[in-house]
Amino acid sequence: MQPPDAKTIPDLLDELAARYPDHEALVGGETRLTYRELREEVRRLAKGLHALGVRRGDKVGLLMGNRPEWILADFAIALLGGTMVAINTWATARELVHVLKYSDTKFLITVDRFL
Repeated sequence: MQPPDAKTIPDLLDELAARYPDHEALVGGETRLTYRELREEVRRLAKGLHALGVRRGDKVGLLMGNRPEWILADFAIALLGGTMVAINTWATARELVHVLKYSDTKFLITVDRFL
């Protein structure tokens, strides 16, 4: 197996999608994505985040448990040149306020329900 040439997450995703388009890349719950599908979903989400105003250097909080959407959001943020701020789903309201205030988070991505 040839090691990847990519130096960034977005470039790595492009490279792996070109090399192994139909190989499974992400499996979680009912979600099963090939490298091609993962790349497409990340780019689609990045376009949506960009339309909402996320720009290079912005801090974007992720408040969700272990799920495929976490990976998609993290990669999309990286593609835009942002910084992902992981937020503990067990955080109290006080802790959440502290993290959001002092991390300079401009956007927050979460889910409407934790299982």
